[in-house]
Amino acid sequence: MTPEGAEGEAGLHDSTNDTTRTISDSTFFREHRASTLPNPAEVRAINEGSGNIRGTRFNRPPPVKFPSLGLIVKYGADTTVTEAETQHMVYKQLKGKVPVPEVFGWTENGGQVFIYMSLIRGETLEQGWGALNDEERNAVCKELNGMVKAWRSLEKPDQVLYVGK
Repeated sequence: MTPEGAEGEAGLHDSTNDTTRTISDSTFFREHRASTLPNPAEVRAINEGSGNIRGTRFNRPPPVKFPSLGLIVKYGADTTVTEAETQHMVYKQLKGKVPVPEVFGWTENGGQVFIYMSLIRGETLEQGWGALNDEERNAVCKELNGMVKAWRSLEKPDQVLYVGK
């Protein structure tokens, strides 16, 4: 993928109609994790070779993790550019208030959208909830309440009529 707003590199995409955006000032590129994001063919190949029966699904295959790059790629026909744009906007507006993966870029390829974002490591709340005592659960609920208030405070930028296409 190439700098924000630029067309894709030769060989990166199968189609000339692909929509690509790379967030060149994202931590992925500022920290020099790699010079480019993995292309769609690489992402698909990893999923297809994973042995996961869902890895070949077209609409909603499982995300592909690149732990050494701090990267996860969500993709499929049910994934949209609007989702990527919205997540990017929410990350920018709520950074530090709500844990939202940073979007590094997105591309459309072969009828699927690929969203490249930061891999958040750790246990999910669903996984850890059973091990929490009542006091810890109340603290989590209070923290979630603060996040909901932050989401509710979001306003669309004046110059934007809507998020997405």
